[in-house]
Amino acid sequence: MSAESVKAKPTEFTNPNLEVLYSEQQIRERIREIGDQITTDHRGRE
Repeated sequence: MSAESVKAKPTEFTNPNLEVLYSEQQIRERIREIGDQITTDHRGRE
């Protein structure tokens, strides 16, 4: 069997058809927002 006849299927990490939906900065900002909301929601609870 030649190397050309054995081709790996694309994975979620190597699929060339994927596109970035959110920038790193957008993700960081959203995480901060969610953390702030959790803090607010649970303030005073121990």
